Amino acid sequence: MENSILGIGNSAAPAYSLFDSRAVALATFLGSPLAGCAIMAVNYNRLGNSASAVRAVVAGFVSTGLLLYLSFSTDSGLLHVLPLLLMLLMIWIAKGLQGDDVEQHVRQGGKLASRWWAAGIGLAAMAVLLLVVWACLGFAPLTS
Repeated sequence: MENSILGIGNSAAPAYSLFDSRAVALATFLGSPLAGCAIMAVNYNRLGNSASAVRAVVAGFVSTGLLLYLSFSTDSGLLHVLPLLLMLLMIWIAKGLQGDDVEQHVRQGGKLASRWWAAGIGLAAMAVLLLVVWACLGFAPLTS
């Protein structure tokens, strides 16, 4: 109760939750860079930075588009390890761009957003991407 009259040390915990870098990595692994960038965009929106949220979504679309292009134009063995590499890259990006904000949020008593939500966003993004690819391939049969 010390300093409560002055209001020192009585700051309320933030009412919103933020995704950490592991949640970003999980969404990326399950659903492409678009999903990981969408998770980062949610964080930016919750932090009141809508311009960065838009940039994150644009970066997600561009990087996922490049990934799809590489997947269909290259027959490299690198494509088998690409999801792991992208996941590691997104951890590094998320920590670099949002790590301090997430740590400060937690220090102030804020909660981390559920990784189950991150997994769901990743799986939903993958489902949408599969439908888009299927549509672009001319509605090819899904069975051999």
